[in-house]
Amino acid sequence: MTGSAIRSGISIAVGFAVIAVAIAVAFGTLVFGHTAHDHLANGIAHFLLGGAVAVALLGVVTRLRGQFGGIQDVSAALGAAIALSIATSLEELGDSVIFANILVALIGATLLTGLFFLVVGRSRLGNLVRFVPFPVVAGFLAATGWLILKGGLEVASDAHLVVVELDYWLDHANVDQALLTLLLGAVAYVLVRRFARATWVLPATIVVGIIGFFSVTAAVGTSVQYLEEHHWLIGPLPDEPLWKAVGVPDIALVEWDTVLVQGGILTVIMVSAIALMVTQSGLELAIEQDMDVNDELERSGIVNIVVSVLGTPASWVHIPSTATAYRRSAMHWGFAALAAGIMFLAFLAGPGLVSYFPRVVAGGILVFLGIELLKEWLWNTRREMPWIDYLIVITIVVVVEVFGFIVGFGVGVVASIIIFVVRYSSQQPVRERLDGGSVHSGRDRPIPDERLLDYHDEQTVILQLQGFIFFGTAYTLYRQVKDLMEDSEERRPSFLVLDMRLVQGMDSSAASTFAKMARLFGDADAGLVIVPGSDVIAHALEQAEITPENFERLQVFEDFDAAIESCEEQVLVEAREQLQARGTGLGDDEFLDAVFGDMMAALDVQEEFEEVVRLLGDRLSTVGTAEGDVLFEQHDENTNLYFVVNGRVVIEKLDFHGDRIRLRTLGSWNIVGELGAFLGYREPFSARVERAGAIRALAKADLDALTTEEPELARRLQSLTIQLMGSKLAKTTQAVAQL
Repeated sequence: MTGSAIRSGISIAVGFAVIAVAIAVAFGTLVFGHTAHDHLANGIAHFLLGGAVAVALLGVVTRLRGQFGGIQDVSAALGAAIALSIATSLEELGDSVIFANILVALIGATLLTGLFFLVVGRSRLGNLVRFVPFPVVAGFLAATGWLILKGGLEVASDAHLVVVELDYWLDHANVDQALLTLLLGAVAYVLVRRFARATWVLPATIVVGIIGFFSVTAAVGTSVQYLEEHHWLIGPLPDEPLWKAVGVPDIALVEWDTVLVQGGILTVIMVSAIALMVTQSGLELAIEQDMDVNDELERSGIVNIVVSVLGTPASWVHIPSTATAYRRSAMHWGFAALAAGIMFLAFLAGPGLVSYFPRVVAGGILVFLGIELLKEWLWNTRREMPWIDYLIVITIVVVVEVFGFIVGFGVGVVASIIIFVVRYSSQQPVRERLDGGSVHSGRDRPIPDERLLDYHDEQTVILQLQGFIFFGTAYTLYRQVKDLMEDSEERRPSFLVLDMRLVQGMDSSAASTFAKMARLFGDADAGLVIVPGSDVIAHALEQAEITPENFERLQVFEDFDAAIESCEEQVLVEAREQLQARGTGLGDDEFLDAVFGDMMAALDVQEEFEEVVRLLGDRLSTVGTAEGDVLFEQHDENTNLYFVVNGRVVIEKLDFHGDRIRLRTLGSWNIVGELGAFLGYREPFSARVERAGAIRALAKADLDALTTEEPELARRLQSLTIQLMGSKLAKTTQAVAQL
């Protein structure tokens, strides 16, 4: 590490330590200042020591070694809400009881948050948090910002602020201190925004604020005693060292009925998880490097489990300091240890340091943090989302202020459900509707059968489904299918294929709707064919007992091509019976005219195929004599040209999961391997013998020799190959388009 990087690392560490100490004092005052004032020194001591431990561990334990992190505003603000709730419930029992219960609640909140991070990260489920609707995320974080800003005014004015009881606060609060705090927080925000890449701005503002405060008070002749009596300072605090103020809460004083019913603890867990994910995304952008979210969750969880014993709010990475250190190549655990050491020195300095901390500066830090969150999540989002989404953000903020964060959390959950239902219900479950004329199986068929399928293309309807199928979208699908099956008998299809390969999941209510759908087909004497497309969907159908054993007219196929082939086979059976009974309206002469030309052209190709094979003679070798033999695999450098004299060969493609998807089934009088033999390309598909027969192979060397030794035969072979490829290309292209 260069000397410049070392100097940068030291300056960043010192600046961050100043911020971390100020935040610990500010949030300690916010949490314990009004709820258990006699134990304010104990609370600040726990926050300072726990914050120092968190800074040290986050610099060592996390994957991005040397990052800066500590107590977070979100978790601390929610901890203050829990503290206020406990203090209100236990007001008559005294400060000692209130302090013990608050500390136990904070320990439990941080411990459970750490365990949640650890379990989610280790289970690789971190990305699930990203599925919380953005308006709900913005609402939670904006509401947290408002609580922090309001907390800053409370710290400065030494009075609890409730907006709906503003008159009471104005009568009992030191409004001058509150206005000065608001001004300091706003100035700090403007300076930090103006010098966005300078990590020294905020710590410098804190230091200048403290120096300026005492300079002005000294200039006007205000004594320290006066400042303490009129609540301009955090003190007075007891003279004993802060390390004596740290200890295990007196369990005998804990009112477990009060602590255990604190729903705010659940709020701390969920909102902290959301905030951590948002922070990680911001850090990835800041350092231009992808990070393993699950790994960071797991490691942050371990840190929080350790520091929870000190009653410290949940901690994680601090973006500005970490990003600056990364850009200046000053990422080293030693700098994080230096910042932690400075915090520990502040802890050892005792009440002499903390007592003289101005409330306007402590409150100003909180106002600054609150403005940051409100600006990002309440102000900026007004142009980034539809008005209905923004209304949810405002609603959550208002509900949190009026009814508390627990009710606000409930409103957010309900809003998430409503957003999910409305948006997914408006999404059409059917991506595309096709019929038997636009989708064919890969099975090679005689010309008469192909023409019969063309004439009866309306007998098969394919619905390609998409998205997540739940009760709303499932009912929409059910209505469409029911309308289709209640159509006139002439227009009603014989088979409905539900292609679910693009479906991401389905719930139990949707599965029951599919059962109703299957019963429709039993009554309508039609066939329902389902292609689940994934093990998840197949399992959901089995759990709902939607199986061919329970529904006579139901068929389930793993392979889409196999499903279409089955429908074609059954359509052909019915079509032939109708032809024999002359019940289709299609006269024999008309049908023969329709297929005669195609049959003659096909016979010409077959005759040419047999003649070319005969002329090639000894140049051909016999291969693929057993079922399951592989002629070539996908991506192979195959150079042989294969002639399927009789038998059957399946052309397959591997999907992203390594599963085989059937594209075509080639019968007699076909050629495979053209791309490798003529152009030297790697094979785009695999070829496997499905039914043993006579398959001949022409090696690349013999093919090249044929061009010079028997140019006329080579020309006939190329012409035959082009004719066969034309037919195969059309069907293969269609099959690939359906994947």
